[in-house]
Amino acid sequence: MELKKLTSFLLSALLLFFNSAPALAAAFNDLQADHWAYIEIQNLTERGVIAGYPDETFKPENPVNRAEFTKMVIKTLDKDTMSVSAENTFTDINSEFWAFEYILRSKELGLVVGYPDNTFRPYNNITKAEATSIISKTVKDCTDCKVYRDCETGCEKPCSIKEPEECCGFYDCAKLKECEKPCPLKTAKEEPCVLKQFDDREKVANWARKSFKKAVTNELYVNHPDKNRLTPDKELTRAETAALLYKLRKNPSVLKAEFQGPEIQKEVQENIVAVNQVEKLKAEEYSTVVEHLASTPYTGSVNEVEITGPSVKILAHNVIPVNFEGGFKAKKYKEGELVYLTFTKNVTTEEGTKLIPAGSKLVAELTELKKSKLLHKNAKAVLNINKLVLPSGDIYPLSAKIENNELFDKKFGSGNLKKLGAISGTVATFGTMLGLIIGAFNSSTGDGAALGAIIGGGTGLLFGLLAPGCNIKIPEEQDIFVKLENDLELDVE
Repeated sequence: MELKKLTSFLLSALLLFFNSAPALAAAFNDLQADHWAYIEIQNLTERGVIAGYPDETFKPENPVNRAEFTKMVIKTLDKDTMSVSAENTFTDINSEFWAFEYILRSKELGLVVGYPDNTFRPYNNITKAEATSIISKTVKDCTDCKVYRDCETGCEKPCSIKEPEECCGFYDCAKLKECEKPCPLKTAKEEPCVLKQFDDREKVANWARKSFKKAVTNELYVNHPDKNRLTPDKELTRAETAALLYKLRKNPSVLKAEFQGPEIQKEVQENIVAVNQVEKLKAEEYSTVVEHLASTPYTGSVNEVEITGPSVKILAHNVIPVNFEGGFKAKKYKEGELVYLTFTKNVTTEEGTKLIPAGSKLVAELTELKKSKLLHKNAKAVLNINKLVLPSGDIYPLSAKIENNELFDKKFGSGNLKKLGAISGTVATFGTMLGLIIGAFNSSTGDGAALGAIIGGGTGLLFGLLAPGCNIKIPEEQDIFVKLENDLELDVE
């Protein structure tokens, strides 16, 4: 309990300044405390990022032009004192223009660009799409994370299929009506599923689609008051600008290093120190206990599981039993489709800790499927086992392969025939007898033995040679033994 209190205090302290109104709040006679962007406006005003008018008004609904937005972004990034080597190539501004230095700094950083005719058009009102495009350039690229916290430290938690915009956003699902199952890995990218939640997503221009996807994924967008619309072509207001830049400044760790001014760099380092302190406290609070998985016919030298408080790490090379959901019949599938393996009972350690609850699924993609050719040889199936989905909806990435593969032998056609006696005759007789041999093996080793090497998780190894003459048909009750290729880390109940 003391650890939780201290952890909460440390993390809360990092955001205390942002989550409360400034002590020296500026007073605007047209802005009340119940305004939806009140805290954001006050915070950025005190920081000098945004300012009111001489008549002590803020005019929150006024539009923002390109010059104004450029200055606000540069000040938000704490880059307003950076030296500039870029030359002015804009024909409609010069050194006497009030935002000249900010525009050149923006050019130096590659944020705001001009038009093909070499103009900057500083008084053009900026749209939400244009603002989003600029902001997204400052944010780290987290293409390998499902839930974005900090690219360098990894994901805070696995994405959940209960939150389809996160799951589908990661996998670039296109035009999916629902995400009841994990998103397929190979889909068109016509409409990123991360934008699926917005009714007007089709109004996002192609040039701005990638920027909006990145911004929405990192929650760097503003859509007040209608949460279901992005309104990309709408002119950005002063209140919306304050809300947008507040979000960016509130989470400085998402900024790329080149966009971090001195003050931001200091804050990021302080955040790292605080997080490390929390991790240290966790390590002191919880000691690691080693438990063991039950032995299987394919268990090798590793059967250890490391349990640290609420976290568990199933070490690589552990073997876990699972079953094909509804069985596996090659004729039912096409390349690119998903195949599911289900845990019909809890996976527990010998010491009694439940690791994977019954009903969880392993998800694999059928990346290659070849039918048998001459003499029933050279059939092939390759499955990439790439994630574990718990009944709660949490998804954990993994890499695994199937171990019970007695028939993975290129010499199966000759070596096993000798065991059953010499066979002679025509090619047709050979094929018929070979079919009978497979049937004979079904009664001892099970159809699962004919599946070949089913490999896991993006290793890129294309094994998977099936036994000659094999009809790939694995019954649901057939135990499939999956060997982890890497450590599997997850939370335990």
